[in-house]
Amino acid sequence: FAPEYITNTPSKQSLCSFRIAHNKSVNTTKVERIQKSIFLNIRAWGEAADTVIARLNKGSEVRITGTLEQRTYQIRTGATRTETTITAKNIDFLDRPVKTPFVGPL
Repeated sequence: FAPEYITNTPSKQSLCSFRIAHNKSVNTTKVERIQKSIFLNIRAWGEAADTVIARLNKGSEVRITGTLEQRTYQIRTGATRTETTITAKNIDFLDRPVKTPFVGPL
């Protein structure tokens, strides 16, 4: 998911919201394994937000540490929903840098 970038916060800090997928293989039987994905909401502030906008692409591998925040709200039908968001303190980009071919005199 593409990061949403907001720069006009009351605190004048950059804010970036995005989602990541955590993929996990689960054994259903001795022979069968299925892939499960959990989608996590992430919020980054300040310099971390600027870095995410500059470096995060779909499929990027990241390690995020931070604090969990949970909120409960009602949708139009009256049903209650709970949303959990990680406020990132550290974001490590685990992708290897893309090698660009040398362009120069032959």
